[in-house]
Amino acid sequence: MNEWLRFSFITRVLLVLVLSDKVLATASEGQTEASPESQTIDMQPWRPDNEAGHFSYKLPNSLIDQHASPDRQYVAQLMYAKPGPVYYLTIIDRTLGHRYYLDKRLIIGEAYPFQKMRVYWKNGDTIVIRARHADGSHFLFIHYNRQTGRLTQGKQIIPPPPDERDKLAPKDLKPIMLATLDDRMLLHRQVPIGVTYDALKQALPQLGMNKADAGGGLTEAFLSIEVLGRKAEVEFNFNNNVLYNFYYHFELDDAEQAGTAYKELQGYYSRHYGAFKEEKVRESEHYAVESSHWDTREVEVSVVNNITPGSHSITWALQQ
Repeated sequence: MNEWLRFSFITRVLLVLVLSDKVLATASEGQTEASPESQTIDMQPWRPDNEAGHFSYKLPNSLIDQHASPDRQYVAQLMYAKPGPVYYLTIIDRTLGHRYYLDKRLIIGEAYPFQKMRVYWKNGDTIVIRARHADGSHFLFIHYNRQTGRLTQGKQIIPPPPDERDKLAPKDLKPIMLATLDDRMLLHRQVPIGVTYDALKQALPQLGMNKADAGGGLTEAFLSIEVLGRKAEVEFNFNNNVLYNFYYHFELDDAEQAGTAYKELQGYYSRHYGAFKEEKVRESEHYAVESSHWDTREVEVSVVNNITPGSHSITWALQQ
């Protein structure tokens, strides 16, 4: 690639799309209104091993969620990059063995926490990204048509939670047990979304301090636990001291350890929730992502094994 082409490519990549309520039109999950904001954007090839050094900011290399197209030829991935953080859409072409990324930063900052983001195919051509706002007021939907390159966006208002959530005072929450593996791996059965930090801390004394996360009333607190013979962390995320989600995290030493832990998590949750859906993508010896999903009446479970140079991590979450 000559210097002029490289400069042109980098300049185009650095264009930033900042999403805000001022540019969002009301939408539902399946459709946007008649005149949503839209534009046409191309997918560009990305080979991390060869091209990462050409950019002044870090390219996305951490997976949030992925989903295969109906014909199984493509895999849509929602990816995360720091600093920012910023979020990107990428597509793996399994036939060509290439990853293509949308040369726009779709979401910037912590307004839409990645633990509440999903990506899926609406049909054979259209990919949908769904992100829940940190304050729980609405979903953001981004639609990308890979045939036309058309990008549209909109939002769907979320009804307010029932009044009984306001009654979760410290005295109303039972002590949270961590004695058994099920206690620790199925915390959603003991920890209600909507509880205050003070109530959770009283019920779970082992919970760490509530620390500022990204401003705007967002905070986080951590719990260290042991599961499957390994140390893990649970990150609890609060908005104005009210819990809106939590997720688990393993940091492993190498790919072999990560693979073993991933299989053990599969086995554990399969014993509780049955069969799962799995997606695997291996781009090279070093870059690999595999994820498993369970969707039941009780809970939705997602386990992601993300292997990148110098990092072998597993995150998993349970959402009611």
